[in-house]
Amino acid sequence: MVWANLLHIYQPANQKKKILDKVVRESYQKIFFILENNKQIKISLNISGSLTELLIKNGYKRIIQKIRFLAKRNQIELLGSAKFHSFLPLLPEDEIIRQIKLNYLVNRKYFGKIYQPRGFFPPEMAYSQKLAKIIDKLGYQWIILDEIAYQKKFGLVSFDKLYQIKGTNLKVFFRNRFLSDLFLSSWLSSAKKFFRSVSKDKRCKKYILTAMDGENLGHHHKGMAKVWQRIAKKTETKFYSELLKILPSRPQIIEPYHSSWSSKENELEENIPYALWNYPGNMIHHYLWKLLYLVLRLIKKYSSKNGREQLDKYLNSDPFWWASAMPWWYPGFVEDYLNGLEKIVFSSKSIPLKDKKKVINLSHKIKELLREWDKSKKFRKIRQVYKKNKKVNQYFF
Repeated sequence: MVWANLLHIYQPANQKKKILDKVVRESYQKIFFILENNKQIKISLNISGSLTELLIKNGYKRIIQKIRFLAKRNQIELLGSAKFHSFLPLLPEDEIIRQIKLNYLVNRKYFGKIYQPRGFFPPEMAYSQKLAKIIDKLGYQWIILDEIAYQKKFGLVSFDKLYQIKGTNLKVFFRNRFLSDLFLSSWLSSAKKFFRSVSKDKRCKKYILTAMDGENLGHHHKGMAKVWQRIAKKTETKFYSELLKILPSRPQIIEPYHSSWSSKENELEENIPYALWNYPGNMIHHYLWKLLYLVLRLIKKYSSKNGREQLDKYLNSDPFWWASAMPWWYPGFVEDYLNGLEKIVFSSKSIPLKDKKKVINLSHKIKELLREWDKSKKFRKIRQVYKKNKKVNQYFF
């Protein structure tokens, strides 16, 4: 049985060292130790450029060296992505290209010539047709998406087929959502349980395609790295790029639906592709995007190179996720994000005062909403309904 095994590792550029140390110790070191001592195990790996720089900055150069060594030993296939984990479908085209190129430049700098990504991992597996065309033009050969992007439903993708996005040369692989998410579950305590789940999925007779956060292996779930290792040793692991050669050569031409790796069937039926980052009626999301677009426009027009580079770090998907209450809710993180945007704008002497006031007004409006949701426990109502897989629209208004 062939297992195409993709891990995505990422930490925000401003991650606290205490947390980074914990993640490195509990996940990254274990993953690369397993690979080093099991030469037959291969993975496709996306490491966001922000994490690459963070590891170097915090004294973890050996992790980077280990990844480079394993890539040269043909155990790691490195992928392309966006440097700061941006939610790409909702950014302007020029900004999408910038974030992808920034990611390439920093990883090429630290990994050297071995960094020649053929595949692309979109943060949050957030997909749009606009994004597909950009990735195709940038020369990538394939993209990984969640299986729900295929027909807006689970269970319909054939993992022994090759797919290609209409109007492009871009091949697309779909991860098995259920098997990937097993590594988030405390239920998965053995390889035996994993293969029992595989046998229930009639589509997995020959190929298993998974993709998940590498932090699931040890940091989010203690002992999961060992389970993952046992599973890998019982399969023939392959890079996703290797599947291009072993799957049927004539791809099926398709048009994937806009979605993410967290999308639910009922959300896509209601044309809500990015619920955790841009839910209709969630005014916190609405004003967050409005604020980000405003700051982006002002920095592009008035600010220095330094201001532009500082803003890059704030083009990540995290604050929108923490403001969703579906089920994630961390208002303190969002307020820190808002304070950061304010600081960037006010540090620029070129931006007119009237525009700075617009930024402050929007930021304060968001902070008021955060406090209102917290005080009224509105976020709990949304969380409860979301967990029951029901419509949450009514709770936003």
